[in-house]
Amino acid sequence: MTVKTSTLPQGPKGLANDPIVQLRITDKATLALADEKKTFSLGRDGACDLVLNLPAVSSVHCFVERRPSGLRIVDNRTKNGTFFRGAAVENFELRAGEAFSVGGEHVVALTGPAVAAEAPLRRLLGAGSQAAIDRAMQLALARHAIAILGKAGCGHVDVAALLHEASARRTRRFVAIRSVDELAAALNHDPDRINHGSLYVHLEAIGKLKSTAPALAAALARIAGTANVVVYIGAREADEIVTSLGITIDETHTLAIPSLHERGDEVLGLLEVMLGAEMAKLTPPQRKALVKYRWPGNLDELRADAELLRAVLAHGGIRAAERATGVPRSVISRVTTKLHLGLREP
Repeated sequence: MTVKTSTLPQGPKGLANDPIVQLRITDKATLALADEKKTFSLGRDGACDLVLNLPAVSSVHCFVERRPSGLRIVDNRTKNGTFFRGAAVENFELRAGEAFSVGGEHVVALTGPAVAAEAPLRRLLGAGSQAAIDRAMQLALARHAIAILGKAGCGHVDVAALLHEASARRTRRFVAIRSVDELAAALNHDPDRINHGSLYVHLEAIGKLKSTAPALAAALARIAGTANVVVYIGAREADEIVTSLGITIDETHTLAIPSLHERGDEVLGLLEVMLGAEMAKLTPPQRKALVKYRWPGNLDELRADAELLRAVLAHGGIRAAERATGVPRSVISRVTTKLHLGLREP
């Protein structure tokens, strides 16, 4: 049965209202929505603006119309239908971060900030993580709690901050909690600070709040269940969130970060960001040494080691890096030796 949907409600005032600039089918096709064009087509025919060559997709399956409020998707009276929120729909409005389905494939709507966040997200989640990145873009629009799972130090807060920047909430505050006292202050004494913004908490920082501070755990659970604040929770496993906070997060609202030693030569991509222009000073054998090194799975340690390595490369040696950073030469030498880079004092 086909149904029609009404215009989507507007979000809270003061949030960014970015236009949708791209439609993407994971790993298959991307359509940039040119400003000068008002209507786009999606289908199996090669003349369509977005081509998806699948048996269940009609020659011209649906149309995408640009509207002041966003996009309107119109099914072209197809046999297999165009699906939105689990139902076959004749026409509906689509907002940033949402997806619709044709032929069993999801088409995701992205804003400019969301597209900009993809490259750094890919470095954190891995080159083979396009499906996870598409999910992240949808989660960026979410108005519910989101679990970011991975080993300690693997970049939970970095991912949360990127999701915040990709969302309409980026005009509001992103508050990262580092202790129980900070959480109490944010929830009880300064709620306007996070209203319509994002709150990041890590279980390692606040512990088993459900047993140590049940009132605070209840307050966190309450705001995690509202649309006023998006709560990002960093943890190793989803079960820990239930045990520590009493909050259950649906599997579709979770994002997993792989450890560095599962990433192989993708670590070089992270190092290129951290080292900047100094990366070009590494020789091919030194780059191979960085790939071969068995990283402990900890992004924080990689960042700390990269900062010392950047100083060595920038200042021309270990002794000069010691003078510039104040870090003892022995510490810098241990890092460069550990990475088997063959760097010596000048």
